[in-house]
Amino acid sequence: MELYQDRFKYILVDEYQDTNNVQYNLIKILGKKKNGDNNIFVVGDEDQSIYGWRGADISNILNFEKDFLGAKIVKLEKNYRSTNVILSAANGVIKNNCQRKGKSLYTELDEGSLIRIFNADNEQDEAFTIASLMGKDHREKNIDYSDIAILYRTNAQSRALEEGLMREGIPYKIVGGVKFYERKEIKDIIAYLRLILNQKDNISFERIINVPRRKLGKKAIDAILNYAQERIPKFEACFDLEQMELMPSAAKSIENFVSMIEMLMIKKDVMPLSEFIIDVMESSGLKEMLLSDETVEGRGRVENIDEFLSAAKDFEERYIENSLEDFLAHVSLLADIDKTEDKIKDSVTLMTIHSAKGLEFDTVFISGLEEGMFP
Repeated sequence: MELYQDRFKYILVDEYQDTNNVQYNLIKILGKKKNGDNNIFVVGDEDQSIYGWRGADISNILNFEKDFLGAKIVKLEKNYRSTNVILSAANGVIKNNCQRKGKSLYTELDEGSLIRIFNADNEQDEAFTIASLMGKDHREKNIDYSDIAILYRTNAQSRALEEGLMREGIPYKIVGGVKFYERKEIKDIIAYLRLILNQKDNISFERIINVPRRKLGKKAIDAILNYAQERIPKFEACFDLEQMELMPSAAKSIENFVSMIEMLMIKKDVMPLSEFIIDVMESSGLKEMLLSDETVEGRGRVENIDEFLSAAKDFEERYIENSLEDFLAHVSLLADIDKTEDKIKDSVTLMTIHSAKGLEFDTVFISGLEEGMFP
C-alpha cells in the first residue's frame, strides 16, 4: 500500500459529498501516509448531496475533520451566480437540514426579482400555467427561450410539461433524456394500441411481436415477415402458420399473441379508454416485464408507463370524443410536433434536478414542488 501512497504526492477529490463507502475507504487509505502526514484535498458541499439513491454517503464529508486530523477547512460562502432573493430563500430552506456543517451564502449582486409561487390543481394545470407564464415572459420581457429551464425530479414528469409547451407553441429540448413519446416503453405500448386498432399496421406488428419476449427466435419472426412480404399484412400472415414450417413452441407463442390481440380488439369497443390501456399493459405482459427490472432505470420506465396512463385519463376527461382512435390521433399529433421542434435552437430546456447541477439560466421554473415528489 505504501507504494501507492507514495506514488501520488497530492490527491484532489471533487464532489466529496457524493462519494460512496468504497470510494471513501480508498481515499482514506491513499490519503493517510504512514508517517502521519495527509496529502488529501477535497471539495464538497453537504447541502448539495443529491446522490444518496445510488450509494453516496453524506457522513463522509461531515466526518472529514475526524478522519483527517488537522485539516484546514475553507468555507466558500460568496455566491457569484444568484441574487439575494434566491439565496435568502435557499438559506431559509436548507438551514432546516439536520446533517450539515452550516454556512450562510451571500452575494454582492442585486436583490433580483421575487420568486413566483403558485398552487396548481393538478399536473396539467401546472404545466399549462408554466407554459403561459413562460410565453408571457418571452413576449413582454424579451427573454429568449434558450435562457429558460424547467426542472423536475423524475423524467416521467416531463410528459405534462411537454404537452403544455406544445399547446402554447413553445419549442423545447430535453437534456439527459429523450422526449416522452420517443421513449422505448412508450413506443411499445403505443405500438400495441395501434395494432389493436389497425391490424394492417406492419411497423407496429414488427415492434411488438416479441415484446415482451415470447420465446420467438429470429428464424420464426423472419418466416412470418418473408411469408407476408408485400402480399398480405404481417398480422394476417400469422393465420397461415402451417405454411411456414415453424417449431411447435414458436407456433404456439404466435397463436397466443394473435388470440390476445383479437380479444383486445373486442374489448376496445366496450371499455373506457384508460381501463382498456391498463388491460393492454397487463394482458401483453408489458407491465410485468417493466416491474421485474428493479434498477433505477427500470423504476423510471414504470413511472413513464404510469404517466402515459395519466395522459389517457386526462384525455378522457377533456374530450367527449375519447375513443382509442381519437387518443392515438392526439398522441400522433404531439409526436409530430416534437419532431418539428427538434432543430429549433431557441428552445426551452427541460431536465431533472440531477442533470441541472452546475448549470445556470436566466429564468427557472421548478415543477412538482410537493411533499412526496420533491423532498
